[in-house]
Amino acid sequence: MTAQVVDSLPPRSAEDGVTTLLVDDTPTLRMLMRLALEGTGFVVVGEAGDGLAALELARQLVPDLVLLDLAMPVMDGLEAMPLLREALPDVRVVILSGFDRAAMESQVLEAGADAYLQKGLAPEAMIQALREIFPARMPAPVAPPAPSRAVPPPSREADRLAAVEQDLEELLYLVSHDLSEPVNVIKGFAERLARRTRTNEEAEFCEFIIDSAQRMQQLLDDLLDFARAGRGELPQELLDCRRLVADVIAGLGSTATSGALVSTGELPRELVANRLVLTQVLHNLAVNALKFVQPGVVPHVRIEAECSPGTVIFRVSDNGVGIEPEHFDRIFQPFKRLHSRERYPGSGIGLAICRRLVERQGGRIWVDSGPSGSTFSVELPA
Repeated sequence: MTAQVVDSLPPRSAEDGVTTLLVDDTPTLRMLMRLALEGTGFVVVGEAGDGLAALELARQLVPDLVLLDLAMPVMDGLEAMPLLREALPDVRVVILSGFDRAAMESQVLEAGADAYLQKGLAPEAMIQALREIFPARMPAPVAPPAPSRAVPPPSREADRLAAVEQDLEELLYLVSHDLSEPVNVIKGFAERLARRTRTNEEAEFCEFIIDSAQRMQQLLDDLLDFARAGRGELPQELLDCRRLVADVIAGLGSTATSGALVSTGELPRELVANRLVLTQVLHNLAVNALKFVQPGVVPHVRIEAECSPGTVIFRVSDNGVGIEPEHFDRIFQPFKRLHSRERYPGSGIGLAICRRLVERQGGRIWVDSGPSGSTFSVELPA
């Protein structure tokens, strides 16, 4: 069990503040929350890394508020909440978790929580929401937290498919939870560092970190939308492909910093497609194009598109090692590698993901290759 008393003499008066117990199995997230609460009227008097340790510490400190994570070892938040209520009838319990708010809020409120806040919420919005729970201690009027994005209603399909989709969605929520925590930590500390920078270079570095974390969080949000779409039609939107490809190139980061040349050709200004599919496919293809080159060769990648009535074909060309014709189908199978990990690292699943995404969008993907490089083509309905 992980527990820590931050202040052995917690304040008990309204003037001193709302005594708060932080419960999360990630120490860096507890630190980030503690920093966010400084000077806001909430005084952190203890921290715990699991539900059982939190219960023991709560009995010792008798806090006004418990900020409680859901997914933790030993005892999770839903298990700990009724025990906290039994031990301390007057305590307020707020669930603070990385799970999607629309999917979890009603469940935790029915279980007895006073509120549910999603990790990644801006610190100001989190403080405002917490103040609303203690109006007598926080007399100043505050604006309500920004509402979460609307969630499309779940699709109604056959029972067998619905069960499979429910399991898949639950898995994706769990993955999103695990990925969101480090992203939120990176973004939170980068924002704090940005306020203390002394040089333009330091400020620029922090801006790069924050921007990358925000794009990662957006991809996680898109992944949840993708899961909610189920096995039916994928959500479509009007895209500016020039801007989307620019974001893909920016997202390559250090992969494209060793002198690599990434250029673009003609790209449609308007295309109705699924943003997640197109972004992920082009990103995976560009990463492969930059990776699979002969030693000493400067990678050259070109992304362009050709429109015709009813279809659009994206092409990602490179000057890489090339692919033998007998391997054209093999490379799109999961974990089928043509080279050793020592020579070209990776899991061998990137192209398989591309094919699955493209086919779910009603399109197809193929490769043409020769001694001077390869061209991957992605045809999508337009």
